[in-house]
Amino acid sequence: MVPNFSVPITIRATKSPMKPAKIRAAAELPVPARPLAVASSVADANLCPPAELPVLAQRFGSASSVADANLCPPAEISAPTQRFGSASSVASGYLGSAVGTLILIVALGLSLAGCESTLSSTSPVAQSYYYFMRSHYEELRMKDKEAVNSMIMAVESDLNSPYLNVEAAKLMSRVGRVEDAVAFAEKAISVDPNNIEARLLNAWLAAGAANWTAAESQYVEVLRIDPLNEEALSYLGALYAESGRMDEAAKTFTRLGQQSPESYLPDYYLGRLTQKQNKRKEAINYFRKSLKKNPNFVPAMAELALLYEQENRLNEAESVYRQLIKLQPESTVPQARLSHILLKTGRKAQAVELLKQMSKSLPNTVDAVQASIVVGLAYIDEGMFKEATDELEAALAQSPNNDTVKYLLASLLSKTGSQDRAATLLEGVSPASEYFVDSKLLLCSILILQNKRDAAYAMLDKARSQAPTSPQLVLAYGVLHEEASNFKQARDVYAKAIPKFPKLADLTFRLGFVEDKLGNKAACVKAMRETIELDPNHAEALNYLAYTWAEMDQNLDEALKMALKANFLEPNNGYIVDTVAWVYYRMGDAKKSLPLLEQAAKLSDEDPVVLEHLGDVLLQVGRQSEARRAYAKALEKGHQEPGVINEKLQNIDN
Repeated sequence: MVPNFSVPITIRATKSPMKPAKIRAAAELPVPARPLAVASSVADANLCPPAELPVLAQRFGSASSVADANLCPPAEISAPTQRFGSASSVASGYLGSAVGTLILIVALGLSLAGCESTLSSTSPVAQSYYYFMRSHYEELRMKDKEAVNSMIMAVESDLNSPYLNVEAAKLMSRVGRVEDAVAFAEKAISVDPNNIEARLLNAWLAAGAANWTAAESQYVEVLRIDPLNEEALSYLGALYAESGRMDEAAKTFTRLGQQSPESYLPDYYLGRLTQKQNKRKEAINYFRKSLKKNPNFVPAMAELALLYEQENRLNEAESVYRQLIKLQPESTVPQARLSHILLKTGRKAQAVELLKQMSKSLPNTVDAVQASIVVGLAYIDEGMFKEATDELEAALAQSPNNDTVKYLLASLLSKTGSQDRAATLLEGVSPASEYFVDSKLLLCSILILQNKRDAAYAMLDKARSQAPTSPQLVLAYGVLHEEASNFKQARDVYAKAIPKFPKLADLTFRLGFVEDKLGNKAACVKAMRETIELDPNHAEALNYLAYTWAEMDQNLDEALKMALKANFLEPNNGYIVDTVAWVYYRMGDAKKSLPLLEQAAKLSDEDPVVLEHLGDVLLQVGRQSEARRAYAKALEKGHQEPGVINEKLQNIDN
């Protein structure tokens, strides 16, 4: 389903990529860009060097894929390292530096000089070799168009070469020509069905397009050819996990462990899997097993420390963080987490000293005021709001005109109920400040909570003139109209803004939303399509369009692809899981729909529309008493169409 975007919504801080969101309630503390973000996993923490947990994009290109998931296999499992990398990355790997790459460019240029004039008299194999080498030469020189042309000529000189077709597919993926990459990979497979490299590449490309079925079939075929292929097992397990097939993921990772009993990776994967299922104690055991086999494996250490924190085993967490700091002294994340533990356990002096040392290594954080900001943010992360307020008040006393302190303190005060003081601070943020836009967005939320809507309109009008290049202020102004159900006015705001910000997907998304509210389905679909064209990874638009089509009972195959991609981009979003389930239901597959709706109900805190969908599917599979309970719960949760639900209950009774 689609969430109700017209309720008070959050316009996110300008320092992070903005997605259509809800205008923030003033009680919700905004999270500005800051040095002490709390990591929820090793993928967020950036605790490991790229070689530890590479994504497939490092070898195939830059398309999003299942490899971007937190369960992505480390490099140790790969057959020849860097085999899928760009020409420049391979050159750097062999020659050690940019200088090495330059030497290789010169050497290739010299070796290719004069060859083209004699090509017509050489064999096709020699011609293909020449064009292949020239393609690498051009790519090293950052000339993608010439590299592609040379690679195509290499393949045309030897059409049935699996190797050349695979190399062409890799190049196409690196330069963003995904469809051509798929075509070359499929050609390689048709010539040599047992080509594992081509199948792995094909699987990655399929996953990048959210075609999980195709990706899975390729991994399964690789394992038929080579049952011991650790790369296929690892990525297949990750694919199962990210698509919610936890039992199959566990079996796959267990199989990997059985065939590689000395490897620390299978236990790490199983730890990530059980962690994803919120089975903390099991996850801890798996990470500890992994670390017994490799005591310095940073990703497992990072996850273990966070789990210890979540289980309130602070002494053990502290010990692991101190080990991480020794292994990676340049990383601020374990230092930040350690400082939080020190604060929790009453060792404020040690925490402050550690945070001040950290602040000196971060840009623009060298004086006492900035050190107080860092300490205050640490307190906020720990929920120690009084201590955070005291720290930021002290910073403001030292620097009364510091806009950063004003904004952060106002954010905190808005959470703790001091709305008037927060508003006063926000009004004092200078238009020249990097926090000006964020301050106006937060002030807008406060004014709405204080029922000062007219003041909010006037404030945003003035702010838009002071920051005319800010699309966030335009979005906030439009959303104010949405929240008041002034959808025509909101449409006018977005329609006028789109020519000014033609590449901002969020504007077309909001336009599509209000068109839907006005009953203009065709205009809604058009705007959502335009949003996805601007941003193919716009999860909200993918979900909205998929659900709209499911409700219209149209384009269900395309709707399913969009819903699955949205679910991959934003896992554990109950509304998106509901959309996936509802598309399956519309396609006549209640068996697939039911477990997803049960999951969606939990993730959405029993949203009444999700509960209605659950009741519909339970009724479809003959579980009438459970359907009745779902419908009754939907009424209890405040379904907006109680008459519809009561009619469904009456039909069950009859």
